[in-house]
Parts: sequence; C-alpha cells; structure tokens
Amino acid sequence: MDSGATKKGYDMPQLGILQLAAGERQGWTLLQFIFTVGVRGSISSVDRTEPLSFTSTLKALGIISRVNLEKIRKAVAKHTFEAHDLMLRSYYAGKFSSSSHVDF
Repeated sequence: MDSGATKKGYDMPQLGILQLAAGERQGWTLLQFIFTVGVRGSISSVDRTEPLSFTSTLKALGIISRVNLEKIRKAVAKHTFEAHDLMLRSYYAGKFSSSSHVDF
C-alpha cells in the first residue's frame, strides 16, 4: 500500500463524518487531497495521476496557471528545506554542544 493510501486510511473516520454532514446539504461534494512533502520526489514538477503528484493535486484544486503552479511548488520546497535545515541544526547542536544551552 502506498503512503497516500495509508494516509487516506487514517483520515477515513473524519472524512466519513464530513460526508454525512455534507450529505444533508444538497449539491455538496467532498474530496480529499493529500499533500506529502519532505520525501524524495514529493514536490517534483512531474504531472502524474497515480499516485496523484503535487502538481496534479494543485490542478485538481483549480490552480492551472503554469506560473502559479511553479510559484507554489518553489515556495513549498523552500519551506521544506528550511524545516529540514532546522532539524539538522537542532540534532547536531544537541549532539555536539558542550553546554546545556543551544542557540541558533
């Protein structure tokens, strides 16, 4: 089972509750989109449908401008790299610091 299917499995109880609530309202439709970042290839610019890529998911949400797709993808990549940088700095600072106070 791929990670997208696993994540959908985790969210099924919540999605079921929302579908019941939406079912009471005429014309409402619920869809679930999963964005996974931080793993190799997760925000590549490749447009594929199985599993649904980052770009394909954005298009499914109505973002079709190539410029906007690339702008969003680059911003997400930047924030992902910053988060990874902070994790690595924290790890090495904690592991190799001679004092109990670690400052970034």
